[in-house]
Amino acid sequence: DGIEGIAHRIGPAEWADLIPDLDADELRDLLDTLPQEEVSEVLAELSPEAAARILKALPAHEASGILGEMEPDDATDVLNELSAPLAETLLSGMDREEAADIRELMAFPPDTAGGIMTPAFLAVAPDLRLDQTVVALRSIGEEAEGLYYVYVVDPDERLVGVVPFHKLVLGRPEQLIGDVMVREPIR
Repeated sequence: DGIEGIAHRIGPAEWADLIPDLDADELRDLLDTLPQEEVSEVLAELSPEAAARILKALPAHEASGILGEMEPDDATDVLNELSAPLAETLLSGMDREEAADIRELMAFPPDTAGGIMTPAFLAVAPDLRLDQTVVALRSIGEEAEGLYYVYVVDPDERLVGVVPFHKLVLGRPEQLIGDVMVREPIR
């Protein structure tokens, strides 16, 4: 059946399990067959060391594109496995804003809270309805992946509460965020 024949029938986690058994040509076929965003999902499933080995074997522009599709915290873990000059080369080939987020995360030691955090979040006003908040979440699409809370801020952008996603789903659509938020969250 070959790589091309099964590439679209199995998901990133399954590919991550298979990658160690692929030879260099099969790996190249896989990377050529899958869309870039799926390659980034596969790399996120691998250990940072294994993902870094794969990126080292790719042309810099291709590796930068794949890193740009990854969640910033995952991309940071992978870049921390590369030499500083190579990491900087790949960062310089990325979108400026994405690279800035990753550089900020790379400033933290890997196993600290700063090193595992993600800069992605959704902040809303307390007078927004739950159904409007769900629409806002959908508008940011895959960027919402890995988020568990919506942050509630006042007009001065100070944190006043959080809303766990389950409250968005289980609450009445017309309810206001301010009525269901957890006030004074632990920071």
